Amino acid sequence: MTDNKARAAAPKAIQPFWLPTDLASASKLNTVAGSVDALLSADATPEQAAGELPRPINTFMVKVERVFSDCVVCKNILFEEQPDDQGTLIVAKPPLMRKSLYDDKVRNGITFTWNDDILDGGERTATAADDTSEIQIIVPSYQVGDVLVVASGSDPRLITTIGTTGTDGLVISAYDTNVDARAWARKKIQTLGADPVTP
Repeated sequence: MTDNKARAAAPKAIQPFWLPTDLASASKLNTVAGSVDALLSADATPEQAAGELPRPINTFMVKVERVFSDCVVCKNILFEEQPDDQGTLIVAKPPLMRKSLYDDKVRNGITFTWNDDILDGGERTATAADDTSEIQIIVPSYQVGDVLVVASGSDPRLITTIGTTGTDGLVISAYDTNVDARAWARKKIQTLGADPVTP
């Protein structure tokens, strides 16, 4: 078997594959050390350690403590009874609900403008090209005490979310997976004099 055929036959999970005639180098040894470290830490499967697959994403439950335009301040429910900031983390809202991404932007011919008087970012105006408009709110709204399923991890697909600050000036450490199917909906305008009810 030739060198190239031998390398091709090696399982991808144990790449790089070396022959007895290959010379060792610091970079090769560092590659092996990194793969072994990832396997021993239980953070990755053999394929992930070899760079074949994305690293795992962790999901867990948190409870909402404060709501901002781009994110929510939450506490891991495992630390719910702990004092101070233990277990507290900043969770990004789903991208389509973030003010910093779509305020005064056009999407599918619709211009969205957030209501700056609503500090939790839960209300905006959608204006079409013909100047017709409607007020939209997030349904169901984010409320203190809500339980969210959030995701975090070292997967590169999270780079666009994790570590950013948005308009709130808070560093994001996880994001809302939106298992409650929150979405923008037209706000019902009360005409009978009654106070509006938050969905």
